[in-house]
Amino acid sequence: MDAGIYAAVAARAGRLCECGCGEAFGGGMASRATLDHFRGRKNAESVESCWFLRWDHHEAKGSSRPDAATWVRKFIAHCGKHGYVAEKEKALTRLEVLKTKFPEKKK
Repeated sequence: MDAGIYAAVAARAGRLCECGCGEAFGGGMASRATLDHFRGRKNAESVESCWFLRWDHHEAKGSSRPDAATWVRKFIAHCGKHGYVAEKEKALTRLEVLKTKFPEKKK
């Protein structure tokens, strides 16, 4: 992990989870801040491809709870908020793949 990327993402997040929930980081385990590499560590990591999440949200994302598409949508919104056009486009492509693999069930 590049220390400069970590510091820049931490500064951008401040005290709030970046998934869009508006929840603050705290002292307890569930609310501890964790760095998430949205596309995984093996892919080129950057300030644009990483975000700080509460630990409980990081665990939910990693377990695809409630589903992977939800987390991709959250990341798309995050990228839009910060003007990360290239990362947003990659996430939109990922969302389309998910829709193809896991079409929504009709109610």
